[in-house]
Amino acid sequence: MQAIAASGGDSFYHGELAERMANFAADTGGHLSLADLQAHEANWVEPICTTYRDVTVWQVPPNTQGIATLMALNILEGFELARYPRDSVEGFHWQIEAMKLAFADVYQAVADPAHMTRSTTELLDKTYAATRKQRIGDRAIPLAKPGLPKGARCI
Repeated sequence: MQAIAASGGDSFYHGELAERMANFAADTGGHLSLADLQAHEANWVEPICTTYRDVTVWQVPPNTQGIATLMALNILEGFELARYPRDSVEGFHWQIEAMKLAFADVYQAVADPAHMTRSTTELLDKTYAATRKQRIGDRAIPLAKPGLPKGARCI
């Protein structure tokens, strides 16, 4: 970590640290090479966010799965989780079901931003989250299916 900090991150991709990682990968059957590390280019992106009650929550945008957290929070905003004890079965149930629905959408729609079938704005739409919330009942959803936000196209 000190070498990474001292080099501004450069040692992770070039130099002794990069060589050590590439050598370890080669010695253990991995496929990461020094050329892979040296060819890496970081992408600076704008974070995405949603509000959950009075808190703004930020995530890294697609192609990461951070959007699933934001989508689940949008779904959960429609429930009164505070009425349940913190680590209750009921509280966990609502949270797990919200994540199942969010990941069903993520698995269908989130990819390289240039190839996504739905926009981040559509996926984080509060009205869309309210429609997804309606799928959650007292029993577990056996297999969460993706929804289709307004304006989205299915390919």
